[in-house]
Amino acid sequence: MANPQPVLNSRQLRKIAEAVSGYRSDHPFWLVLTQGEDGGLEYTVLPQDPGPRPEAVVIPCRTPKEADRPRVVDATIRAEGAPDVNLLNLKLEDDEGDVVRTADAVFWGESSVEKFVVPYYASVYGSEAGDAVTELLDTYNGVAAEDTGAGGAESMEPSTTAAYALVHIPRSEYIELDDPPAAQAEPTRHDRFAVLAFDRATGTHRVIAVKEYRKPRGR
Repeated sequence: MANPQPVLNSRQLRKIAEAVSGYRSDHPFWLVLTQGEDGGLEYTVLPQDPGPRPEAVVIPCRTPKEADRPRVVDATIRAEGAPDVNLLNLKLEDDEGDVVRTADAVFWGESSVEKFVVPYYASVYGSEAGDAVTELLDTYNGVAAEDTGAGGAESMEPSTTAAYALVHIPRSEYIELDDPPAAQAEPTRHDRFAVLAFDRATGTHRVIAVKEYRKPRGR
């Protein structure tokens, strides 16, 4: 027996719009949303109209490619005491060193973060926006998450890595469209942003996921 047609809320619709914006084409495509066995949302992107699907929400989409304008081919940034870094080639790697994402926007300075990142966060996280924005700003300002382990703050090792920019990571997987259960809210936050940091010990730049950078030092 097929699962019932999913009912979408406003938060999911906002995330759907962001996901769809990642598919750039002059041709239409169809986003097919269904309810998974675990109650979460699943999706498929199809190049042709799938026709009636009683168990699914089918959304015809088309996001035109960018206008024919001169393409930016070089952009660099350099923190004080650090080497240049190519803004067009910022990679977020997993624990094995494999590239999992390439950044599409970088924000530095309080003005750009407050004018562009904070409103974006507020629109994405809804009722959780207050906590999410506070955590993100704490990360940008170098405040680690509260250490609840033995020894508290005194047991934390000093960090040689300092963040100086926020990096937006485009994500189109459907997992971003599903509302996280309340008990799992913390681990699922900040998937869209990483920090651009300079490691003084090695003299290298690092792109670090926000939830990883927020971990208390020494862990």
